[in-house]
Amino acid sequence: MARERMKITRPDQTGFGKSVQTGRPKLGAIDPEAIKGFKQPAAKAPELNPQTTEQPVTDLPPDPETAPVPQPKVGAEPGKVPPPAPSTLSAPPEMERKKREKPVDSGLAELVLPPRSQAGRNPIQITLRLRALERHVPPLQELEARGFPREAVLRSAFKNMPKVRFEPRYVPQVQEVSAGNEWAWRFSPGVSPDVLTQIAAQVRDGDKAPRSALLLGQVEPDWFASLDETIERLLK
Repeated sequence: MARERMKITRPDQTGFGKSVQTGRPKLGAIDPEAIKGFKQPAAKAPELNPQTTEQPVTDLPPDPETAPVPQPKVGAEPGKVPPPAPSTLSAPPEMERKKREKPVDSGLAELVLPPRSQAGRNPIQITLRLRALERHVPPLQELEARGFPREAVLRSAFKNMPKVRFEPRYVPQVQEVSAGNEWAWRFSPGVSPDVLTQIAAQVRDGDKAPRSALLLGQVEPDWFASLDETIERLLK
């Protein structure tokens, strides 16, 4: 069904016949005189007259003939150069006075430490693996069967060996077949860096060699002798 059109009884009810009034004021016509003012060229700045410009006055050095000759001071010896004037960059009197003053005695003693020896300073801890030889395995297994754990046997042998003292000389390791790592005893002695450097200098490419390999040659003879004696004593 089509919609019914709106019925208009009077032509002014829609407002189409009225003019819209705004608050903006009406602009008048442009003044022709103002347009002529924009077309005129800008005024040039006044040029300076080169004849009226004055050159800056500079102080010329005095004529050598008319320059005053410096007179020597009264009491000065002829031919002797006078001492230079004191420098303005010298220390102020306050600082000079503080330098001459003695420090105030606070009654506290100065800390004095005894001199340290350079030999054996700051030792390096290096872990060494004291191996058991292949010939040690059968008697160690027999001791385990009798109730002596291998760790207890190796500890006893280590305690009975002489104290380790490294010397600055290279000693090759004992050339006998080693047992497995499970039969080894490990400890970490301290070694002087100077001693270690001297040992490495005696070996070709010693600076690249393992540090433990440079030291074990001095320990293994006493270790094997102590391990042989401990095994023999426990087997009796």
